[in-house]
Amino acid sequence: MRALTWIFKVAVPLVFLVSTIGWFDLFPVKKEVLSTAVVLEATYFLASMLAYFLILRLHEWMLAFGWSVFTYGLLFDFLDEFTLEAGFIPDVDVIQDLLTTIGLLFIAGGVLSAVTRREKQIQSIRESSAQVAASKERLAVILASVTEGIVVTDAEGRILLMNTAAESLGRTSEMTALSHEIGMIFPLLDTSMPPNPISVDGTLHRSERSVIAMDAHL
Repeated sequence: MRALTWIFKVAVPLVFLVSTIGWFDLFPVKKEVLSTAVVLEATYFLASMLAYFLILRLHEWMLAFGWSVFTYGLLFDFLDEFTLEAGFIPDVDVIQDLLTTIGLLFIAGGVLSAVTRREKQIQSIRESSAQVAASKERLAVILASVTEGIVVTDAEGRILLMNTAAESLGRTSEMTALSHEIGMIFPLLDTSMPPNPISVDGTLHRSERSVIAMDAHL
């Protein structure tokens, strides 16, 4: 990944610079240059270069390669405004068109690849969200069927979740009790004792959340 980043951020602009120097060594310079055409071609090239560096932030390397080739063709268009044709070089316009076409093909492939990857990521997120929702629903069913009052708190003792039995014991709804300290909702509970350190799931540390089971006769 770092090698690709270096190639596209450093090597490609370096190739552009070397090509520009080599261009003026190969082709004779025009005595008169049409300023309007130069400004227009320069605008195209600079805008394409700006877009190229923005594309690099997407880390879509096929798209970046295609855009670099496309920009290389625009560089030739720009430099061509300053020089005359050389007899030992084939038609420059053909080379420019070839670079532009190749670049556009890679750009199209890069866009398609990026869209496909994003769709897979979105689908994965949707599936994960559906699994989380299903897990929450199963947990809610389990908690609702338990006759003991169950309260889940964070490390500071603030209520995160409680079942129907706990609502009856605390004479309040879960929505009202959320984020309140457990001692405020259940004043008869001895909060000086550490709660039962049962982890809610295998990914949580014991100090993050605790499950407190309260007898119905509290």
